[in-house]
Amino acid sequence: MSLLLSFVLKTEWDDDDLVAQVVLFFMAGFDAASTLLCFATHLLATHRDVQSRLQEEIDLTLNKDEGNLTYAAVQGMKYLDMVVSGMVQKISCFILSDHDKRLGLQV
Repeated sequence: MSLLLSFVLKTEWDDDDLVAQVVLFFMAGFDAASTLLCFATHLLATHRDVQSRLQEEIDLTLNKDEGNLTYAAVQGMKYLDMVVSGMVQKISCFILSDHDKRLGLQV
């Protein structure tokens, strides 16, 4: 523990330390994003009604903006936001329950 604490409190980091932190940050972010996308793909494939409604919203947005997908257009897609938020909630519950099982806790 003292070795970890001394590394965290280190005032000067060399290039190897910085590269290691960047790689760790990238891999952690990539894992979370790829897991969410895989889970989202599965849920959309098994829930055709949600998939159809989401496709309609995307098509309407693209038609309105002449085929251009902008940040503002994505922010305006309310159903997309609901779908993504729902998936994040579902996947966080699975991760929590998986951790609880490994720790021997009862949910």
